Amino acid sequence: MQASNLEECLKPFINYLKTFQKNVILVAHNGKVFDARILVKSLQQAKLMDTFQEVVIGFVDTLTLFKSLLPGRKSDKQEGLVADCLHKSYNAHNGLADVQALRDLLAHMSPNNKALCSSSFSLGYITESLEQHGRMSLNYPSLLPLVHKKAISQAVAKRIAGAGLNLLHLQLIYARGGHAGL
Repeated sequence: MQASNLEECLKPFINYLKTFQKNVILVAHNGKVFDARILVKSLQQAKLMDTFQEVVIGFVDTLTLFKSLLPGRKSDKQEGLVADCLHKSYNAHNGLADVQALRDLLAHMSPNNKALCSSSFSLGYITESLEQHGRMSLNYPSLLPLVHKKAISQAVAKRIAGAGLNLLHLQLIYARGGHAGL
């Protein structure tokens, strides 16, 4: 099967979104951690972010939304929510079926604007998150000796790396200001 390149796939999607009013908000279950990141990264690679931003202003993550509306559940997977709330099953992980099930679940739950806003996030949040992850991936390996010596934890090393610092930066800071500098 012949595959299309990324730009050829994303342009029709953006054109479809343009058929709606401006200020489109996309909705996805676990979108903050998964879908939005993949979409934005793909848009950046295809150099279509500017066009996309003309139409889409943000996202709503229904995982966060349903956790706030239905606290205490053991699982917040979409398939389980549909089964428990709508008393039906569907072909999970089929794109169209997932979208239709999420639409039905949202209609059934009928969340108010406050709940929707508290589960929303901007394109800027995702782009900054991707940039921070890139900095972390680049700088974290240099901090591994400190993690292995238990001078810092993995979590602290990742935060330092995500801030754009690596071991050479820390050594320079220490050379200039000692412990107080760090």
